[in-house]
Amino acid sequence: MTARRLLWIVIPLLLVFVLVGGGLVVWLLVQGQHAPVQLVVLGPDTKVRLLADGGAERVLASDASTTSYGYPTPAPDQRQLAYVAVDANGAAIVKVDIAGGERKELYRSQDNVPIDLAWSPDSKYLVFLLDGGRTIHIVPADGSNTEQLIATGPPSFFAWSPDSARLLMHLGGHSIQGGRIETYQPGASHASPVLNDPSFFQAPAWSFDGTHFFYAAQPTISAAKPTRDDLATKLVRVTADGREPTVLADEKLADLRIVRAPNSDQIAYMVRTFDEAGLPIFGALKLIDGAGGAARTLSQPAEHVTAFFWSPDGTRIAYLTHASDAGIASPRSWHIVNLADGAVRDFDAFTPSTAFAGLQLFFDAYSFSFSPWSPAGDRLVYGAEDGVYVLDVAQGRAARVADGALGMWVGGL
Repeated sequence: MTARRLLWIVIPLLLVFVLVGGGLVVWLLVQGQHAPVQLVVLGPDTKVRLLADGGAERVLASDASTTSYGYPTPAPDQRQLAYVAVDANGAAIVKVDIAGGERKELYRSQDNVPIDLAWSPDSKYLVFLLDGGRTIHIVPADGSNTEQLIATGPPSFFAWSPDSARLLMHLGGHSIQGGRIETYQPGASHASPVLNDPSFFQAPAWSFDGTHFFYAAQPTISAAKPTRDDLATKLVRVTADGREPTVLADEKLADLRIVRAPNSDQIAYMVRTFDEAGLPIFGALKLIDGAGGAARTLSQPAEHVTAFFWSPDGTRIAYLTHASDAGIASPRSWHIVNLADGAVRDFDAFTPSTAFAGLQLFFDAYSFSFSPWSPAGDRLVYGAEDGVYVLDVAQGRAARVADGALGMWVGGL
């Protein structure tokens, strides 16, 4: 073989090695740029802190003029955090870069305190409620425009489509209260009506591919004056424009909390019924496939489920129960159910902090902004009356990691 022919063989091979090697280096560099997993801790004083696994702490927000911080909300990109700050001049939504600490005020009001912040999946928009949840507003996360009122109707709950193209909203409560389902597209001047038959439930849920959504519907009531017996709750799947309804489950006189799995169209829902006096009775946690089929109960008999959270890989659900009294300060217990075999692990009871107990009231609406699960699915974080705790799922032990009222994970992407 001549030297020239040998070079024609060797040079392409060297180019392949260089390209593959260079690609490997780039891949390793990208992998190395993943944000570290840390805890955002709120309180007990007027501070928002970052807590690393090794115990190192960094203050993200602290201002002598600020009287309180609330609703810390990590962005889906895990590199930004939004929160509400209240001071003598009113209330503001502030965005902070987690790595660099740069802050930007996105909204301020002297009259209204924003609540229930939720990032769009692409981290480009923040949606929030004002006036105690009576109005829904949107603001670009880069601060390029002022906030915009997009819908009214207490109570207000919403769900972003997976591609961030649409916001699905449940407005006004039950259909006999004038409730309705509407959608909004970022950049539009107003929301568009879709359905007017919601039953008792809070936040709707999109299908995994965004072509359908799930909500609780009230069948048509013919009576001029509806009675308790006329009220019904059917879990329904419809197309994105509200057509082709398919009833998945029928729960009598129930107030549902619906959350879709992170990686499929399995729907977990919590059933809350009412006694003769209209007081809520917390019931079971159930699971149904979004394509149809029989629902199965995941919680154990006689448990009163208060809230639930999907694991990041969709194989388990952590749910909270209370013994009898569902008051804001009543003890809660963690349980984790494995969906493959239905096995449930029970953990010790604790008394929640006021912030963590309040989050449970609207956990389905907060599911876009908060999960107690660590990104690896090996730990749960929660606020107790005496500080922030982390539960090691494998070991079954909880440890107090910081002073504060609420904790949530950031990083890992």
